[in-house]
Amino acid sequence: MKHTATELLKFKRLVRELRKVLGAIPIDYETVAVGILERLWHATIRDAKDGRIGDKYAPDDLAEAVGWHGDESQLVDILVACEWLDLESDGTLVVHDWMEHAPSFVKACNSAKHRAPHERHSVSPPSGPPSGPPSGPPSNITKRNITKPNEKKTRKRFIAPSVLEVSEYCQERKNAVNAEQFVDHYTANGWKQANGNPIKDWKAAVRTWERNNVGNSRGSPDNRTTEQIKAARETSPDIAAEAERSRRAKIALDAYRADPCDATRKVLEDLDVYIPELPEATA
Repeated sequence: MKHTATELLKFKRLVRELRKVLGAIPIDYETVAVGILERLWHATIRDAKDGRIGDKYAPDDLAEAVGWHGDESQLVDILVACEWLDLESDGTLVVHDWMEHAPSFVKACNSAKHRAPHERHSVSPPSGPPSGPPSGPPSNITKRNITKPNEKKTRKRFIAPSVLEVSEYCQERKNAVNAEQFVDHYTANGWKQANGNPIKDWKAAVRTWERNNVGNSRGSPDNRTTEQIKAARETSPDIAAEAERSRRAKIALDAYRADPCDATRKVLEDLDVYIPELPEATA
């Protein structure tokens, strides 16, 4: 029972009518009304899911179902007058607005989708001999799967960039790639990578060109291996000088920690190395 049902005007009317009929009882009349309605709806859910309780229950059966031991016609008159039951033209009792307030699973049982299989099986087969030639076995027709259509995914068509587009992209990256050389090179190669695969993203190709042409004045792709490029960078003058300085600084720092004298301290100062404060030796 919905928690707002006790606030309805027709619920108050039902309580008033029960008070007139039942007289003085040691219990609140709202409790009696709630019990009658709950048992009425339970019987409807169980035996008359379409709400037509009168098709399954006669008035005396209905009174027994809700626990009414008085005159059953009086109970039916009260429920109809208070608009909890409707009396159709053929005399059938129907729960008022049942399909509007019924539980969700009851509504599902009354849906067309749920009734279709039962109605299909309830149709009686046609009588008499079959007309026309006998039907053969159904043809093995493969139906199109609409849930997973077998369609090729549309790929974005590659469009070669212009020199202006490449130049603007290089300006955004602030690199020194020659846009004309880049476009000429890949146009001559059919916009394919070095391994022969087609280029799908020309901006990625610009970034690859930029990495492979660091220090290459000719502007053509660098065909050296990764190890060769790494070795060349490690042997460049700046990197070699920094590596030698780091080596000498490590040796001087170890010497200072072993013997923190003025001579070892002077070597660290010349190399511009941070001189740590060493704890004083204890006697």
